[in-house]
Amino acid sequence: NLVDHEIRHHRVQSALDYSQRELSSILSAVGDMVCSYNVSDYNFDFISPSCLELTGYTEFEFMDHPNLFFEMILAEYRPTVEEAFKNANPNETIRLEYQILRKDGEERWVSNSLTPFEDETQKHIICALTDTTAYHNLNELKSRMIRMASHDLNNPLSTAIGFFSLLASDLEGMLNEEQKMMVENIHRSHERMANMLEELLDVEQIQARINLDLKPIDLVQLIEKILQDFTFQIQQKEHAIEFVTSHSSIIVQVDPVQIEHALSNYLSNAIKYTPPQGEILISVFADDRHVIVEFTDNGIGIPESARDKLFQPFFRVKQQGTENISGTGLGLSLIKSVIKQHRGDVYYRPESQGSTFGLWLPL
Repeated sequence: NLVDHEIRHHRVQSALDYSQRELSSILSAVGDMVCSYNVSDYNFDFISPSCLELTGYTEFEFMDHPNLFFEMILAEYRPTVEEAFKNANPNETIRLEYQILRKDGEERWVSNSLTPFEDETQKHIICALTDTTAYHNLNELKSRMIRMASHDLNNPLSTAIGFFSLLASDLEGMLNEEQKMMVENIHRSHERMANMLEELLDVEQIQARINLDLKPIDLVQLIEKILQDFTFQIQQKEHAIEFVTSHSSIIVQVDPVQIEHALSNYLSNAIKYTPPQGEILISVFADDRHVIVEFTDNGIGIPESARDKLFQPFFRVKQQGTENISGTGLGLSLIKSVIKQHRGDVYYRPESQGSTFGLWLPL
C-alpha cells in the first residue's frame, strides 16, 4: 500500500509539474503580462516572465518588491488602480487603461483587466496587462489629423458663411422665389457642413479624453436646466413635455460638461423626430447602484432593420418623414462615447408609437 501510495503521489506530482510548465509556456507565448495578486497579504503568487518586455523588470523583482507594481504606475492613475485592487468584487472583471513608467524611463500605455476570486481563506486577483502604446500613438495621430483638418476646413467655411450672409442681405428684395430658394439651400448646406465639423470635433475630443473631470452634480437639476435651454425649440413645435423622477435629488459623480452634452443630444433628437404637438416623456429612476435616464417620444419610431446600427458614427435612419430633418449621424455616437467613459451604457427600446432612448450610470 505504501508503494502504491508513492506511485500515485509521484504521478500526481509529475502531472502537476507538467501542467505548470505548460501554463508557463502558454503565458510566455501570449506576450501579455499575467500575474496572480494575493490581496490578503499584498504579495504576488505568480508573475509571467513576459513582464520583462513590458516593464523592464523581471518577475523576481516584482515578487521581492510587490509595491513595485504600483510604483511604476504614473501618479495621476495610481489612486484609481489601487482602489480597483482594493475594492474588486469576485466574479466581476474590471478593465482599466493607464500609463506606466518602465525601468528604462520609457512611458507606456497598458490595458489592465482584473478578475478577483476567493479560495477558502484568501482573496486573489488575476491581473493581465496588454501593451496598448501603439494603439494610443495611432489614436493620437488620428486625433491630430482630425483637429488639423477640421481647423483648416472651418476657417474658410466660416468666412464663406459670413460673406454669403452679407451678400444675401444686400440682394434682399431683388430675388424671385426660385432664386430665394436657391439662396436658402446654399445657406443650409453651409450650416450643415459647419455643424458636421463641430460634431466631429466634439466626438473626437470626447473619445480622446482619458481622464474625466468628475464632480458631484444633481442630475435632476441638470435635466431641468437642459429643459430650460430648449424652451424655444419645445414651444416652436408645441410639444408636451413631462418630466418624472423617482427622487427629488440624485447626486452622481460625472463630468458635468460631457453628461450635459449627452443628455442635450438625446433631448434634441426627441424634439427633432417628434411631430408638432407631440409628447416627450423624460424619466429618471435611481436605486442603490445605478441611475437610469430615458427619453420617450411618440414620434416616427425606428425601423427594425436600423436598430442595431443606431449608435454607430455617421449612421442616419432613412425612412419616410425624415427627409427634411438635418443631422450628421454623430449625435448618438457621441452619447455612447460619453456614457461608456463613465462606465455606463446606452440603449434603445421601441414603443407602440415612437421610441425610447436611454442610458444608465453607476452611482
